[in-house]
Amino acid sequence: MGCGHCFCREPASETDRQHHARLLEACVKAANQCDLHLGRAQVEHRLQQLLTLLPKLRPWLDGLDNGLLAALLIDPPALQRKLMELKAILPGADVGLLVARQPGVLFEETGSVQVLLDRLCEEKGIKDLNQALQEQFRLIWDIIAYLHFSGKGML
Repeated sequence: MGCGHCFCREPASETDRQHHARLLEACVKAANQCDLHLGRAQVEHRLQQLLTLLPKLRPWLDGLDNGLLAALLIDPPALQRKLMELKAILPGADVGLLVARQPGVLFEETGSVQVLLDRLCEEKGIKDLNQALQEQFRLIWDIIAYLHFSGKGML
């Protein structure tokens, strides 16, 4: 898990340890409910992999739907390819934050995400989405809302 500043295994403070315990319990529950057949140690290892790959997901992880949380735990290293695809279509964007707030985007086809983003740009008159994201942090929340309510089946 780590203290947030390095890759040490233990959370730094009592509050961090308590939060880690809550995250682990949420992950164990999700894995059990979705029949992943993982032991507690395996779940903890995958949780560590997931949070190493997506550290910005930590604050929202224990609030995710069990099905989505279990999907994230199936093979965290495989999610890296999807992150790279998203970074390719949004090279200047904070893809980590986008995924943290809308993790279901990891399970959508990159082409579908690109179509949704293109439609968003057209509707909002955005000529350069990456530049807009760099200049207007709030726009990322518009993207999240757009993806969420677009009717495309994303979260």
